[in-house]
Amino acid sequence: MSGHSSELEHRGSFAHAVCACGWAGPGRRALARARRDGSDHATLAALESLPTVPAQAVRSVELGSVELGSGGLLAGR
Repeated sequence: MSGHSSELEHRGSFAHAVCACGWAGPGRRALARARRDGSDHATLAALESLPTVPAQAVRSVELGSVELGSGGLLAGR
């Protein structure tokens, strides 16, 4: 979560979570909700920065052959 450090900024009777990256949350009367906005922002930013795996690199899972017998599904034959 580096680069996303939020603090509370008070404007009148409202508190805003403000991040070092320039993001600012909505005004909240409840300090706990404003803190949670900042925490949610940092979490989302960390998730968005995770590397993704290209679709070509994902291999399909081979389940083996499946046969239908008279009694139902027989796997692995």
